[in-house]
Amino acid sequence: MFYYSVADPQSYNPGKTNYDPIKDACWKLGDNLSSNDLVHCVYLCVNKLSPEYDGIELGIGETIIMKAIADSTGRTASRSIQRTMFKPKPLTVSHVYKKLKEIAQLTGNKSQQRKSDKIKSLLVSCQSHESRYLVRSLIGKIRIGLAEQSMLVALAHACICNQYSNLKETLLKERLDNGTLVVKDGFCQCPSYDILVDVLVNKDGIDKLKDLCKATSSIPNETNVSTSIESYNNTFLYDEILVYMRVNLMNTSFI
Repeated sequence: MFYYSVADPQSYNPGKTNYDPIKDACWKLGDNLSSNDLVHCVYLCVNKLSPEYDGIELGIGETIIMKAIADSTGRTASRSIQRTMFKPKPLTVSHVYKKLKEIAQLTGNKSQQRKSDKIKSLLVSCQSHESRYLVRSLIGKIRIGLAEQSMLVALAHACICNQYSNLKETLLKERLDNGTLVVKDGFCQCPSYDILVDVLVNKDGIDKLKDLCKATSSIPNETNVSTSIESYNNTFLYDEILVYMRVNLMNTSFI
């Protein structure tokens, strides 16, 4: 899948009338995407490179980005109109994702210069509006109106519509609502788009999600930072739950 399909301002324009980040999901522009392309597309859209527990972040300062832009476009008018001898190949989603991940993992001596060089090579290969979204991805402000929860809804809807396209509208809506809950629950238990997309695309879709995308000892669950309460009296509810769990454990026979 080409990168310009993801970085398409016609698809991602929150200012346009009736903009819907779920219905305007970028992979609907192409058919038969592989799970590999789809998961890379998802990560680029939510502006991440890996699950949270991997701790891989770009961590690029604006100074490096500005230097790469200046070197790739030219500081003078004569340099800015200079053309390359051979036209670069069109960027693909997987290529951009892999390069960004390489940039994030660069460390050691002259790592900042090497990051700048890799960014510059991507910018040189950009066509039309691609550079705009590439720079936004680098600074962590992609601004396409597609948050993580919307992405999960989009994945669920795409999977359900593909499997049950011939259902009546009322039945389809029920399937969409139930499928969305299943996908969100699966992601909370196993917060990895790599696993989630692989199950949805290659392993019978949502029907197998509860069995194949569940909590494991090697992957931390998606947790909430805090929960709002109406009154401080409600805080005692958690103590009551803990006492209830302890009593049940004491009365349970492990034979």
